[in-house]
Amino acid sequence: MLKKQAQKQKPEQSTKKQSQRQRQRKPEPVKKKKEKEITNYVQDLIPIKDIRNGLIETTDNRYIKIIEIEPINFMLRSEEEKNNIIYSFASWLKISNIKLQFKSITKRADAERHIELLKKDMAGGKKPLN
Repeated sequence: MLKKQAQKQKPEQSTKKQSQRQRQRKPEPVKKKKEKEITNYVQDLIPIKDIRNGLIETTDNRYIKIIEIEPINFMLRSEEEKNNIIYSFASWLKISNIKLQFKSITKRADAERHIELLKKDMAGGKKPLN
């Protein structure tokens, strides 16, 4: 019976010794992964040197000016007005000694709100505008 108790104590003692060894060991420092440093900024990728007074200076020493032209309904103009618009635009292009680029962006008109207002006015007995 003593042998059985001795055998039982041995495994318990060995686990105690193991836990004591583990306590004595210092924990290993956690190795942190090196993060890659990002050195590129958006400003580095866009070829713009400076922006002053609405004028953009590029890194290759060009200057860019962006203007917005308000649209007009050309088809509703009289023939004389159409001709004046065309000739004044053509004369402006002739005196311009710089390279020009045009970009036209069109949007589909949403007339639903306007139609609803007209329907309400007509239902209310108001006369539509001529």
